[in-house]
Amino acid sequence: MLFKRWFESCPQTPENRVLVTGSHRSGTTWVGTILAAHEEAEFIHEPLNPTDGHPLMRKAVRHNYSYICPRNERPFLEGFRGVLKAGCQAEECWKAHVRHSWSVIKDPFALFSVPWFALRFNCRSVITVRQPVSLISSLKRLQWHFDHRHLLEQPLLMRDWLGPYRAEMKAVIGGPADDVIAQGCLLWRMIYGVVARMKDVVPPTVIVRHEDLSLDPWAGFYDLHDKLGVSTGAPTDKAIEFFSNSLNPKEASVEPPHTVALDSRANLDNWKHRLSEAEVDRIRRLTADVASLYYTEAELDDFAAAHQPRRLPFAVSQKRAA
Repeated sequence: MLFKRWFESCPQTPENRVLVTGSHRSGTTWVGTILAAHEEAEFIHEPLNPTDGHPLMRKAVRHNYSYICPRNERPFLEGFRGVLKAGCQAEECWKAHVRHSWSVIKDPFALFSVPWFALRFNCRSVITVRQPVSLISSLKRLQWHFDHRHLLEQPLLMRDWLGPYRAEMKAVIGGPADDVIAQGCLLWRMIYGVVARMKDVVPPTVIVRHEDLSLDPWAGFYDLHDKLGVSTGAPTDKAIEFFSNSLNPKEASVEPPHTVALDSRANLDNWKHRLSEAEVDRIRRLTADVASLYYTEAELDDFAAAHQPRRLPFAVSQKRAA
């Protein structure tokens, strides 16, 4: 396969970089924020965001979910190297962290470019998955439409990943402009269909389900840190507690919509009051083929009821009780 040849032909150099990506509204901000709470981490926010991304990338980034590969990388390389060199420019980041020994790059729009980030910058990737009814309900609540021409206008992306979806994208574009559900469902299917193929090609990739983290954030984030080989400590513990505890709001505000300090457990069920029964049935029908790769039927019906929280390690339980 094309991507395997890339990795075989390009020797890797050790770097301490983690790319947190996944569909927008899948929890990338939450995950990235908690990882970046580590005392030696720096946080780099959405360099591929075409609206408010890093100034050094604005000339190159023209689409949502820009696809970068060796064939088209030239306009992106210099800018992203500059982003890495500049690092986190937030004053509070420098005040909180004594030194920066590794980077957390949070960017949902980098999803299709995960192989390039791994190839050129040796990034380990964390990909967040959120079940479709939850994610689409968030898009519907915010009235966030998606124009699939952002994807169709990228020939290399269509060639390498999304060619089989061309007719479906054209059908959605030709449909009602306000059909957030159709737009979101197709995007969800494409993103996580690609992720299912990508995880076997790009080493090392960690896939985390938003629901596992929401149901038991302590166990979930400790497990994620272990998989990344990153230590935890007081700053991480404080971040998990602050951004996930039951005293937080149960739902993010519409303005601004990027609040990450929520009651993570309550957030699991918000879709139940946002969507009608007919809308739930439609979302499940439109995403069933890919959703089954990540969730059982019981989990799709009621994730919390399908799982009992895992027992916390004694040390973590003691921290929560303190």
